Amino acid sequence: MVSAVSSPGSKSGESELRARIIDVATTLFAERGYAATSMRDVASGASCTKPALYYHFDNKEALFLEVIVATTNAVVDLLRRAMGAPGTVRERMQASMHAYFAHLRAHPRALKVMMQAEISTDVGQPTIDFKSMRQSHINLVMPLLREGVDRGEIRADVDLYDALHVIAGAMDARAIQFVLEDEPIPVDYPERILALIFGGLSP
Repeated sequence: MVSAVSSPGSKSGESELRARIIDVATTLFAERGYAATSMRDVASGASCTKPALYYHFDNKEALFLEVIVATTNAVVDLLRRAMGAPGTVRERMQASMHAYFAHLRAHPRALKVMMQAEISTDVGQPTIDFKSMRQSHINLVMPLLREGVDRGEIRADVDLYDALHVIAGAMDARAIQFVLEDEPIPVDYPERILALIFGGLSP
């Protein structure tokens, strides 16, 4: 195993190399798409040999799927932490939205790969079960909304799936504008959206 940064064979060196490969692959997939990205390009960008690259990932499909999985897991983890923090349901929803947008600003390339993979599938791109991914997000958020009903923060007659889709739609729209159109996300966007959701549009 050859690494330009870490000592060959060491566990820390292997871990650092794997992380570097994923980071380089994320950049290339975001900039070029799946079809135009080669394993040779990834190895060159990660400053490793092709055998070292194939030691970690059997092929480009496996590497691409790892980028998607790593991105999804990072978002789920940060949302779970924010939702599990102390506070009202509205405060935790607000914290979750801020955490997501902060992650988006810090890792726009990773989210761009996700969006492109779902919106405009590239030639040869492996099939990704986005439906299951969305369901995992629903399973994460719905208990918080139900808690809001139990605590009297959300009306009992509200269709919680409608509420979830309103929130998710508002977040997705801003995320797409930021990642694909370079449109900045206002710092107070979560507060503004939640004010509309909890306060309504009627005078």
